[in-house]
Formats: sequence, C-alpha cells, structure tokens
Amino acid sequence: MEQTVIHTNQASLPKHNSEFMTQIEYGTVVKHPQVNFWHARFDLSHYHDELFEQLNLPFPATLAKAVNKRRAEYLAARYCARQLLAQLGQPEFNLLSGHDRAPIWPKDICGSVSHSSHCAIVLAAPQTDNRLIGVDIEAIVNRQNMDEITKMIVNDREIQLLKHCHLPFEQAFTLAFSVKESLYKALYPQIKRSLALKRLKITALSLENNAITLSIAGKTLTPHYPAGTVFHGQFIIYPQEILTLIIQ
Repeated sequence: MEQTVIHTNQASLPKHNSEFMTQIEYGTVVKHPQVNFWHARFDLSHYHDELFEQLNLPFPATLAKAVNKRRAEYLAARYCARQLLAQLGQPEFNLLSGHDRAPIWPKDICGSVSHSSHCAIVLAAPQTDNRLIGVDIEAIVNRQNMDEITKMIVNDREIQLLKHCHLPFEQAFTLAFSVKESLYKALYPQIKRSLALKRLKITALSLENNAITLSIAGKTLTPHYPAGTVFHGQFIIYPQEILTLIIQ
C-alpha cells in the first residue's frame, strides 16, 4: 500500500540521537515527484531536552511549559524539516511557528508538518501559484473519543460511506478526520482563517487506489476555491496510525 503513495529510502540516524529517533525515511510522493518528504519514528522514553542542542535545533519559548510528549514531537518534526529544507537548498533555515502556530516556511517553499505520539512527517516542494500541500498523521481514534466528536467531523451521508468502505469503523473515521485535517492545513496559508471540518465533504473513497475525494460545502472560501471545489487526497494505513496527503 505504501509503495503506491510514496517512494521511500532509509536515512542514517543522527550521531547525537541517544536512541530517541528509531527510524528515519525520506523520499518523494509517487503522483507528485516534485514533493519531497522526511519521516521519523521516535521513542518518547529516550527524549531529553539536551537533544535540541545536540541536534543543533533551537528550543522555542513556546515549549517552556510543554510536556515531554509535545517537545519530542516538535523536535522530531523540526529535525525532519531541517533535512528536507537542506535538500531544497535551504540548509540554514530553522522552521519556526507563527502566532497562529502554523509553520513559517521560506518564501519559495510550500510545505506541511504533522506528528503523533510516535512519529513525525514533513512534506515540502518549491512554491508555485496556488500550490496546496497538506499532511496529517493520526493515531487510530478510540471508540470513546470517536463517539464524542463524530458529529463535529462527518455528516450522516459520510458516515454511511465510511461504514461501507470495508475498514473497521475506527480506522475509517480516523481516515476521514485525518484527510480533512490535511485539506485544512493545505488551504490555511491561502485562507488564513479557521474552517469547520464538516464543510469539507468526503465524496468518494477507494481502498484499492489509496484515494479519497473531498469537496467544499457551503459558502465560497476564496475566489479560487468556490463552493463545490474538488480535492483529491491519498492515504496510507499503518498498524497504529493513518497518514493522509492533499497535494494539488
């Protein structure tokens, strides 16, 4: 399944790693070979704050009160971002976040970041007019949490689509939530405002092709993205997480 979405290569672990990062991969997106990614898996039990200095990454003030889980996710994601940006000709650029918590990319780069409890992934490519890149990785949502948020994420028609897609419903719901997050992340640099996920409607899902289709419901977002605009996503189902991509 993974091979139909991304081409992967194994990268060496950093020298000063203290067993924190356990696997690092990099590569390109199959259908969009100009889009590169770096992906790291990590062991939270081996995280310590000195890793920021050892990996030559700034420790942001916004993490001062954060728990280790949040610090570890941030560190793994920013390490991946630095490797990817170096690959794209920006070796000295440290990816920081703005007041809205969105990553601040170099002007000529379009990218997206996501992380979960055990992994982080970064996608980026040279910027072009209206390029969209969004990525999200989510741990499989448990039944209790799913029951609490289902109506905030999907409507009745989408629920029926998910129930008939031949996935356990927890996986199908996580896929729906994740791909809507990916689309929101892709759109945010251009719309610069919050967006209810229920406005992003899933209209088709193919396990055979790892493909999912969404459209905008309700009012026009921008002149370039009127109501009804269609977006095409891809996904990978891992044992504990689901990865989704929106690239246009």
